[in-house]
Amino acid sequence: MSRSIAELRDDVSELQSLAAAVERLKDETPQNLRRSTATGVAELDTSRFIEVQRRYVEDAGVFVRECHDVNVFLKICDDLQGKGYLSEPFHPEFMDIIPANALLMVGENSNGSIVHVQAMRRDDLTGCTLADFWMKNLRRIHNGEIGQVHCPAAQKITGQVIYHGEMWVDPELRKYRLAATLARLAQALALLRWNPDFIYGFVASKLTQRGFPVREGYQHISPAGTTWRRSPSNISGEDWLVWNAREDLRWMMTLPQIFSE
Repeated sequence: MSRSIAELRDDVSELQSLAAAVERLKDETPQNLRRSTATGVAELDTSRFIEVQRRYVEDAGVFVRECHDVNVFLKICDDLQGKGYLSEPFHPEFMDIIPANALLMVGENSNGSIVHVQAMRRDDLTGCTLADFWMKNLRRIHNGEIGQVHCPAAQKITGQVIYHGEMWVDPELRKYRLAATLARLAQALALLRWNPDFIYGFVASKLTQRGFPVREGYQHISPAGTTWRRSPSNISGEDWLVWNAREDLRWMMTLPQIFSE
C-alpha cells in the first residue's frame, strides 16, 4: 500500500529524533563503557539494514528470536534433523558461552517448528592475532593436529573479534536463499551490539567458489583459512576463511538495496 507524503515525513522526523537520542546517550555514557568509535548515524544505518533483512526473512515465513541459554541452544541443535549437533566453538563443554559474549539465533516458522539456527561468539583478542588464538584453542577443542602456518588474514585479525558459525537452514526453505540473508542479519545485529573490530567465519570450498560468502555480505575471503597436519573428522582443511572488518560492515549497512534478495 502506498504511503502519503505526510506519513513519510513523519517517518523521517522519527528517524532524525532517534539519531539525536543516540547521540545524547553516547555523550552521557562514561568513556570506559563506550563501544569503539560508535556514532549515532552508523547505528541508524545498521537499524535500517536490520529492518530490510528482517522483513525479507519474515515474508518467507521465518521469525527469528534470540536464545539466551546455551544449554537450550545445544538441545535445539542436537534435535535438528540434518544438523544434529552443536560444534565445539559454541559447545559449553569447550567454551564459556554467556549472553554477554554470544548471540544464539533461532528461527521458527508459523507453526513454531525450528527451521534455522546460527550463532556469534565474541572473543577479546587484544594483544594477539586470530592465528595465535587458533594455535591456543583449536588444538584443545578439536581432535586434530593443527599446523603452524595460517593464511595472511589470520595474522592481521585482532582486537574485539566475532566468530560466526552454526549456520543451518531447513532444506525446504533454501529455495528462498534465506541463509545469506540470515547471515547478513546476524552480522548487522553483532555490529549494533558489539561494534567489533572483525567478524569472521568459515565456508566450504564449493560454496565459496559459487559466491555464497559474497551473498552473505563477506567482502574478504582467504583459501585454506586454517592449516591442519591432520584434520579433525568434522572439519575440512579446504574451508575458506571469510571476514569483514568494522569499516566493511559499516559500509554494507549503507547499502541495504544491494545486500538484499
